Amino acid sequence: MQANKSAMSLMIFIIFLLYTFRVYAGDEMDSTRVEHARYFIDDIQQRSIIRLPILHFNRYDGLMLGGVQTNYFDEQDRLRYVFMPHYAFGSDRPVGTVGLYYDYYNMGAMGFDRLSLRLNAKTYSFFENSVYDTKDYYYKLAPEIVTYKTKSTDDGLKKRRWSYRFVYIRQHYTQAIDTVLFERKTNAYYVNELRFEQRNKFKYNPSKTILFVHQGRHFLKFYAGRSQSYRYRRGKFVELNLSTSWMPINQLSLDDAFAYLTPNGTTGLARFDPDYTYDRALIGRSASKGIWSQQVYNKGAGLQTVSGNFDIVSDWIVGLGLEADLPMPLRLRAYVNVAVYH
Repeated sequence: MQANKSAMSLMIFIIFLLYTFRVYAGDEMDSTRVEHARYFIDDIQQRSIIRLPILHFNRYDGLMLGGVQTNYFDEQDRLRYVFMPHYAFGSDRPVGTVGLYYDYYNMGAMGFDRLSLRLNAKTYSFFENSVYDTKDYYYKLAPEIVTYKTKSTDDGLKKRRWSYRFVYIRQHYTQAIDTVLFERKTNAYYVNELRFEQRNKFKYNPSKTILFVHQGRHFLKFYAGRSQSYRYRRGKFVELNLSTSWMPINQLSLDDAFAYLTPNGTTGLARFDPDYTYDRALIGRSASKGIWSQQVYNKGAGLQTVSGNFDIVSDWIVGLGLEADLPMPLRLRAYVNVAVYH
């Protein structure tokens, strides 16, 4: 019995080691990933509050030792939280993330099923100045209001999500005075985000639509993306992706968010990173060479390959992609992407 409990605890620890880096410190509670984590844990053991030690790592903070306490997976609790403090040995400072979530249910009279009030705050380092042996770091504060609507269909569910989020970023960075001296400076900017998502969880041909608008000081950006899957055999799909971004207002300066269009989300642009809302968990966020400079996430035209020295796009960009599960037992995919821009 004791051996079984130990094995169960170890399994939960491994699951959270994998998921907390991607969910809590990285993407802002991606709903699909959270669902997988919740169901996985429910299959192992029912726990309303989870407390675990956690190790993290990135190039700038180095090894981070801390813990996580959360009741996020307890849907019976209207007030949910994620508290994940760490100490970073590489940057010699406290880092971590905090998430608060308060849910209102049975909102049918207002036209949706659930309303969620959220607050996310976190701080990590994102650049290392090797000349002066200093680390640049950021603070993020992001309140958000989210509404959900679920509709049953003959072959599945339609899940709709509307949200408004205000993202405030404050960067602390090093600026050279000469070859020996430097000074610490700060930079702050904000981003307003309106977002709509619809996930059609159909048995045979699931799809996803994402629309959002980003507005900040001196810029306005629109994004639209659609992915449609077609099942050609059991458990195997072909997926078509279309995405486009447009910036009707673009008068960005050095003190603004680096909100220019790129064909994908990559690393390698120093402190002005394409992930200007700091939603992603990128181990080498500002890496310009080596394996950590090859991190890619779907953005802009949705390309899934590092584009090299791609010119920054300041007007519009459109991408088309095709992915397919290979007809073999292993879960492998082939893909091809193209993009046009101006």
